[in-house]
Amino acid sequence: MKRCGNKPLARFAFLAAITLGSWCCTAAAQSSAPGPFAQDQVDSGRKTFAENCAECHNKDLSGGSAPALAGKAFAGRWENKTTAELYKFIQTTMPLCQGGILGNSAYAEIVAFLLWANGAQPGTADFDGNTGVTIGTIVTGTVRPDLAKSK
Repeated sequence: MKRCGNKPLARFAFLAAITLGSWCCTAAAQSSAPGPFAQDQVDSGRKTFAENCAECHNKDLSGGSAPALAGKAFAGRWENKTTAELYKFIQTTMPLCQGGILGNSAYAEIVAFLLWANGAQPGTADFDGNTGVTIGTIVTGTVRPDLAKSK
């Protein structure tokens, strides 16, 4: 069994499934307020995600060896949490066994991309990881159809 430090990968996968998945989910409310991120962060985040996350989560965020990061299950899991909580979770745990190696701006860009991928609209200010907007107020749970396209 592949190990992460002294923790089995299976244990991590189980915890990640509990954290990111949900057996019974509801879609997040339709969004009209802009998200706490800018379009340029989405564009950079798509590239950063492809380079660092897509191997496990797939380029279209559908999941693979790791949970899906787009759609109703993701939106339902995170709808009552904030953008700052999502940032902190990703920043401290990803990439697997290497949390924190990408740098703060890269993690902020990835969060912007994930929020956008789940229907949130970009705003005008850059996201820095500290802004705590409730995710259910900005995402729709509808996966953008052009997720897998290269940019």
